[in-house]
Amino acid sequence: MRLDLSNRNRDPGGVADIARGSSLRHREPPEIHGTMQKRRRQNQHQNQHPSHHRNRHPNQHPNQHQGRLLPTPIAVLVLGLILAGAPAALASDADQATSAVDTGIENLLEHRLERKGLDAVEVDVDDRQARLSGTVETLHQKKQAMRIARKLEDVRSVVATIDLEATDRVEADIVAEVSESLGTYRFYDVFDWLEARVDGDTVTLDGVVYQAWKKDAVAERIENIRGVRSVDNQIEILASSAFDDQIRYQVARAIYGDLTFFDRGSWINPPIHIIVERGRVRLEGIVRNEAERRLARNLASSAALSFGQIENNLLTSADLES
Repeated sequence: MRLDLSNRNRDPGGVADIARGSSLRHREPPEIHGTMQKRRRQNQHQNQHPSHHRNRHPNQHPNQHQGRLLPTPIAVLVLGLILAGAPAALASDADQATSAVDTGIENLLEHRLERKGLDAVEVDVDDRQARLSGTVETLHQKKQAMRIARKLEDVRSVVATIDLEATDRVEADIVAEVSESLGTYRFYDVFDWLEARVDGDTVTLDGVVYQAWKKDAVAERIENIRGVRSVDNQIEILASSAFDDQIRYQVARAIYGDLTFFDRGSWINPPIHIIVERGRVRLEGIVRNEAERRLARNLASSAALSFGQIENNLLTSADLES
């Protein structure tokens, strides 16, 4: 509020008199004057007995203390019931939060499985444990579903009871498809050698690879074959060695630089595989006849960098027929 100071020079007599030291006596009406005298006597009595009145207002209830209600038995009982129910309420809130997290995980996992064509996999999440069930066509699909679930940050563990579809395929069908899958693998090059054995619905992979990532990639190809329920991956990864690399490339140039084998060096799964390990050379694969077999060995020996004799495991077409 803005103060009006425009009439500050007009004084009715009170303020100016006080400023000049005048003693103005405030007169009270008779009825107010009597009341004031009574209150003065009460104050004098309280000063004489301070401990009796200082903690209680004249209108204060005996069960009140300085403006606060003292706890009654009923209030204590109600407070006890509230405190007793607090843990249950907190537990209920925690359960609701856990349930919300589980629902979020379940929805996200179902979405990611569907994007990979794995909508046949059923998902149930309880306390951040993902349980996968249902039926899929191949072993690769089962493992892929498990990998997707494990990659979710909030998933604590994964339990999979996924079944594979029943098939009427016999062992011979699986052998033929495994052989085709390995033979047509586009990254199966001259420095790798792969073998496979089939026993019912179980495939055992053997051999060596020059690059580490190929080991799992080859296994995934076999897991995609219907009827395969287990893959035992025993493929070894060749140690990295600059000396071995030098031998590999010199032997490869010696063999595939010859006119007899020149046109086969660019094949997927070339006929002659050159395996070099700790300076020792081994030839694997299939050639047309015995003359090609001996020629390949002599060309490898001409590199003259390996330790010991060349291990020549090349087979001929006649060997396969027999």
